[in-house]
This record gives sequence, structure tokens and C-alpha cells, in this order.
Amino acid sequence: MSGTAISITITFSVIVGVACLLVISAKCSKNLPRAAVTGADIIARTFIEMGGKIGDPLLAAVAWMLLSCLLGFGIPLVTGKGLFILEPSQLIIMLDYCVFVPILVGAYIFLIKNLGLFKAQHIRKSGVINPLLSEFGFWTYQLVLLVLTLAIQYQAIHSELDMPSPCSPWVTFDPGGDLLSWPCTKNLPRMRAHNLGLAGVAYYALRGIDTFMALGLVAVLATTWFGAREHFKDIPLIDFRFPGLGPTESARNIGSGLLVAVLCGSIITALHGLSLLAHAKRLGGRSGDENSDVQIQLFTHSTWAIWAILTVIASAMAAGTVLWLRRAIIYQLREFQEREEENYLSEIRIKLAKPKNSAEAKLQADYVEKLLVVRSKIAEQFEKADTWPLPIGALAGVSVALLSQVANVATAVYTFTSNGTALPPTGLD
Repeated sequence: MSGTAISITITFSVIVGVACLLVISAKCSKNLPRAAVTGADIIARTFIEMGGKIGDPLLAAVAWMLLSCLLGFGIPLVTGKGLFILEPSQLIIMLDYCVFVPILVGAYIFLIKNLGLFKAQHIRKSGVINPLLSEFGFWTYQLVLLVLTLAIQYQAIHSELDMPSPCSPWVTFDPGGDLLSWPCTKNLPRMRAHNLGLAGVAYYALRGIDTFMALGLVAVLATTWFGAREHFKDIPLIDFRFPGLGPTESARNIGSGLLVAVLCGSIITALHGLSLLAHAKRLGGRSGDENSDVQIQLFTHSTWAIWAILTVIASAMAAGTVLWLRRAIIYQLREFQEREEENYLSEIRIKLAKPKNSAEAKLQADYVEKLLVVRSKIAEQFEKADTWPLPIGALAGVSVALLSQVANVATAVYTFTSNGTALPPTGLD
């Protein structure tokens, strides 16, 4: 069996195994579903439904980081190919998959966990909990997600085999897989890879799982945006918080999760593009004009375009959800203010009667004046209310995300323009 088939089989087996674990966990648990969020993949949902420390976003991110470092750097190091990390394109992609992807996993689980609180409230109100195995739509969606994942994984592997990155520790360059033939020199002609090695099998299996969760995250952002009115229906989004009014903790957590997801996703795609640019510069040689067709194919034949487009779409949907939440928060604040002011107006109507003498008239006037002062203070507090469900520093995060997406597209534009305007051939060689 080829390395490609083994890697894809591992990814498939892990996802199926997690699905079985989720079903067992759902049968054993007597609690409401804590992550029944439309669009969530079974891996992220299992993290949360298992409960305890397993569902902690920070611990999930740390565990994913350790696993990524073990498979992405540990295995090549043991097999004598650890020097690959000194190659710029490899260093960039390792930073991507060993740091920012795990942070994105943590942010995704954090987002699902808080969206699940709203979903659980709807389930509690309806009093209906459908058995997980009977949810045909849920499993059909997971199957579609799995098929897309395996297709993207297959494309990524064959892109690596057709145009291996410099010092690639993931592939073998001869049928015997001799370590001495591993090409990691500066002046080496382009070679065609033979197959995935042990490190490549493990590395791309993990990338397949990352892909599965990334597609789930995009789906969650889409369903949350399209179904925001129904998802947050009849649920308070504001409360009294020191030092004043503002979004509830859950609403703010959702805003934070959306922001971190967009920020990390944008950085990940930007680093992916930067890695391909470094690879293209290496192929270009001293003049930069060598292998011009292959430099373009690095972008057109890899999964770069898929993630670049999905990142832009997901960012727009996340921004739309935040704006919708802000409008809903403002609406609830206005309703709250009207109720509070109406309470004081009703006090005036109930307690004030026709004064019997001038002294009583003066007391009533003083009383009305005090009520109006209180009402004015209430209005002042509502004017100071925080209406954004975003954490401090959100503007900086949004700016970095936007610049990252611009930089990501710029890497491809630069590669295309510097290598002529001829259209690249379609399909892999």
C-alpha cells in the first residue's frame, strides 16, 4: 500500500473512531448535549461532550500543539532529517502547524462550547432530546465533511509528491528510501518524489484531521451567521456588569471566539502563502526566472486557493455575526431602558394626587424632581453601556487578520506577475 493510501486510511480511521466515541459518550451521558451546534464536526463536539478537562479549550490547544510537534518535527528528527527545519519554507510551515493551528483548535472548541450553551437552553425549553444515532442529517453532514477532507488531503499529498518542498522530510526520492539520498543541499536540481515516508504519512494524516476540523469551523461560522436570529432567540444578551451595562459573559465569549478564530485562520493562510513563496524563490534560482511554470503551479496545484477563499468567506461571516450580535445587544438595551424609565413614570402616576395645600404641592414637586433626576441618571448609564461583544484589543486583532489576508493574496500575485502572465497548465504532472 502506498504512503498516500496509508495516510488517508489513518485519517479516515481516526475520524470514524472519534465518531464511535461520541456515540458511546452520548449514550452514557444523562446531561443535555453541550455542543449540539449546527455545523460542528464530530471531533470538536467529542472534546466538549466528553466533559471535564478534556473539553477545556486551553488544554486542547496545548495537547494539539504537543501532538503536532511530535509528528511534525519529532519523527523527522528521529529518522535523521531534523535539519529540514533550517530551510525557510519548512520553518514557516512548521510554525504554522505547530503553533497557530493548535491555537485555532482551542479557539474553535471555545467557540463551540459557548454556542452550545445557547443551543442547550433551546433544547431545555423544548424538552426534546433526540438520540444521536437517529439524527440522519447530522451524520450525512459528517460524511460529506469526511469526503471533502479526504479529497483535500489527497490533493495536498500529491502536490507535495509532484513538487516537494526544499529539504522535504515527508517524501522518499528513490525506491529504497535510503536516508543518504535525502536531498538537503543548496544547489540541488529539482527532483520528483517517489512516495511518502514514515514522517510524511503521520504528518499528512494529522493535516487531514486539521482539515476536517477547519471545514467544521467554517460550517459553524456559516450556520451561526445565517441562523443568528433563531440561535439567539429569546435569550438575554445583556446584563449588569461592573462598572456598568454590557454583553453577558456568553455573548462576549462568542465574540472573543470569533475574533481569535478569524485572526488565527488569517495568519495560518498567510504563513501557508509565505511558505509557498519561499519555495518558489528557491526554485527560481539566482536569476529568479528558473522553473517559472513550477513556481506558479505551487499555488495553483496546492490547497492554497481553497483555504485562501474559505478564509475570506469565513471572516466575512464572522464579522456579520458580530455585527448582528451588536444590533441585538443595542435592541435589548433600548428595551431594558424603556422598561426602567416606564417604572419611574408609573411611580409618578400612581403616587401623585391633587395636592391639598401649597406644602403638599411643594413636596410633590420635590418628589417628581428627584424621580426625573434618577431617570436622567438611568439614561446616562445606558448611554455608557458597552455594545460590542468583543474583547479589548479587538481592533488590533481585526487589523492583523486583514493585513494577513492581504499578504496571503499578495504572495500569489507576486509569484504570478514575476513569472509572466501565461496560464499555468491544469492538473498535476
